Amino acid sequence: MIKHNRNLEKYSDETLLSLPHEIEYIETGFIPETETYCSKISGILYPVELAATLNASIADTGHKKEKLFQSCKGIYESNQKNKDGVYEIDVDGIKGEIKPFKVYCNMTEEGGGWTLFANHADGLPSINKKEIVNINSYGVMKDDKWKSIRNNMSEGMMFIDESGRVSTISATKLNGGKCRAIGSVNDLSKAGMATYNNAGGLWHDEKSGCDIQGQDYSLIQIRGNSYKHYKLAGAALYQQSSLKFDKWPYRSGGASYNEQNKLQYYIK
Repeated sequence: MIKHNRNLEKYSDETLLSLPHEIEYIETGFIPETETYCSKISGILYPVELAATLNASIADTGHKKEKLFQSCKGIYESNQKNKDGVYEIDVDGIKGEIKPFKVYCNMTEEGGGWTLFANHADGLPSINKKEIVNINSYGVMKDDKWKSIRNNMSEGMMFIDESGRVSTISATKLNGGKCRAIGSVNDLSKAGMATYNNAGGLWHDEKSGCDIQGQDYSLIQIRGNSYKHYKLAGAALYQQSSLKFDKWPYRSGGASYNEQNKLQYYIK
């Protein structure tokens, strides 16, 4: 074991962490035998002779040198920041292909750590994709960002309407929609596109068939106003199949549309 008290500040730990070269020492310092400076990261020392090459690689991939969490949930659980707002995340880590991007995190409702992926309302002429979905304007997450967030879902979804009422549904139920599971929707701007005999939606379960007839269906709807059956357009939730929402704040036991016109859509 080589010990040295010399302080190394030339290269950041995040830079050194990605070096392909690993040496298992315990202390940080200069290794006389190899004339190599090393930095301690989680008990492992990394040589810095390839740092310049790595820096160029990081610039090419767009990854940040500072530590980023993979989700709003990760930020919340780190206990570093617990305020609602915009944060930067890196869904696949520093070695992944997806560049870090900013998201709005709800850190206060239902245990915190929720990522906003859509903000929608009844009567909107179109559904627009946005770089950052926020609570002050309508829009949905772009395809690549949405899919990366969706694929990391561990707990489920949360919805907040214009009156602050909160609904939730588990990941197990979302993955089990008989007519449309959450994993089949890759473009949020087209989530509601369907005919009357197939309501579509972000998520769709039904007891008998998939034709949204007989009031035996559950839906998460996000749709523009061109759909002629308006009660199934816009922003609305339904729970009339055997799969119910885990938290349901509305007087009507089957649908929310008569009691709300706007929804924020979150995932965790």
